[in-house]
Amino acid sequence: MDKPEYIPLPRTGTKCPYCGLSRSGLNNLILPMKSNGFKAVVDSSTPRQSGKNRGRRLIHYASLMKYLSGQMVPAGTASIRRSWLTFRSKARSSSGKTPVETASYEFMDEQAAEAAEASAMSAMPG
Repeated sequence: MDKPEYIPLPRTGTKCPYCGLSRSGLNNLILPMKSNGFKAVVDSSTPRQSGKNRGRRLIHYASLMKYLSGQMVPAGTASIRRSWLTFRSKARSSSGKTPVETASYEFMDEQAAEAAEASAMSAMPG
């Protein structure tokens, strides 16, 4: 596919052919809202024809690709698993139970991660 300067939002229920995100996923990046701290992280514009009130929202392709490439994490990294375990323990500790510190674990492979999770789960009260 050629690299366009701007791309339109995909129709509802379809994915963007350039990045694979849905319309709502792209809206979360281009429109200021609570989920992105009220700051659009990808540039977009809405050009209008003269005499018209509305236009079609266009996303700046280079800005979108720059943002997405900055979000990439190499496959198989332990940080993803560690972040998930930290999130999971914080979610469970919100009920007033003592949180399990999982952020300090250094996982070398998937088996070690599963073993650490199992021991952390057995250490949790209730």
